[in-house]
Amino acid sequence: MNKHSSAFEKEDEGVHSEDEYSEDDRYAAMAVVAMTAIRRARRRDPQPMHNSRLTGSMRVEEILNGHHEICQALIMLQVICSLKDEFIRPPDYTAGQPLIEEHSYKYRSWFDGRIGAIDGTHVPCVALRENADAWINRKGHHSQNVLVACSFDMRFTYMLTGYEGSCHDARMLDEAIAFYGFPIPPPGEHN
Repeated sequence: MNKHSSAFEKEDEGVHSEDEYSEDDRYAAMAVVAMTAIRRARRRDPQPMHNSRLTGSMRVEEILNGHHEICQALIMLQVICSLKDEFIRPPDYTAGQPLIEEHSYKYRSWFDGRIGAIDGTHVPCVALRENADAWINRKGHHSQNVLVACSFDMRFTYMLTGYEGSCHDARMLDEAIAFYGFPIPPPGEHN
């Protein structure tokens, strides 16, 4: 065969006969075609949601006979809420103690009687024009101040968001304790 093949010979190499494909290739191609057909069959025309002015029993009737996705979402939300007692528990303040005890004794005294750590962080944001200056942090950037608490086993136990970047961490902690249910352990149990 000639070292220099023509463009026509290369074109012919790309053409396959039906016998050259394996049975697996054919099944894979049929599966792709079948999945595409199923996806197209399931496609529905968009239906407006959250556009009702009804309330009470008329709203319930409209939901049950109306948009199926709203009904499914409401039922799913009720199921999740019914499982809250099983999955959402107050933090176990003793869970981190084994982690502290297995590390060096010289640091243990710093953590005795403690239940976790709190810290503030700044998350970049876009501020509204009316009060954009309030959202500027001490480094000169627009941000949102976030207060977070976690236990020693690295699980978040509390989060407070929505404060301006200029807000001090101490003010956030004071307001979290006073107004937003910051989880303080019972007196005498922990420092």
